[in-house]
Amino acid sequence: MSTIGTREFRELTAVVALVNTETTVIETGRTVPVTAPDQVVLAGRLEGGAVASVAVQGGSAPVTPGFELRIVGTEATLVVRPATPGGIHITDWAVSIGKPDGSVADLPVPGRFTPVPAAVPAGPPRNVAAAYREFARAITQGQPATPDFAAAVRYHQLLEAIQRASDTGVRQDAGD
Repeated sequence: MSTIGTREFRELTAVVALVNTETTVIETGRTVPVTAPDQVVLAGRLEGGAVASVAVQGGSAPVTPGFELRIVGTEATLVVRPATPGGIHITDWAVSIGKPDGSVADLPVPGRFTPVPAAVPAGPPRNVAAAYREFARAITQGQPATPDFAAAVRYHQLLEAIQRASDTGVRQDAGD
């Protein structure tokens, strides 16, 4: 398994549900049916032994703007959010750390996590530039680009385990 393996789910339980059966198209005001699940909650143990919980909720007005990732440890909590409002797929990230004494500080994102020059405009141009840079790295080093097909298979297996856990109510091995 890849180096990502120590951070992937080993076992999990989950609930997948369709809560909001209709939504309003913002641009037209038209109400349309919703057929895809809009709530996913999962909890489990990662391959490295850590416990993780994930809640994904769609279709409601957020209390805080958009996506937020919290990593809660014994000495601090890291929070990762989009640096600017918008989708999580095309964004730069802002990271902050909260300590038990109540202090909060912004942390710089290390350069290795920003694979393209800052002059490349944010959004789709930056994502395309990052993909081209990864292809170039793979070609010049004679290695596969990442993520690869094997990663896609692992993530599809994870999604199947999440759905199976929700359907059966039984904890699932995430690697099956």
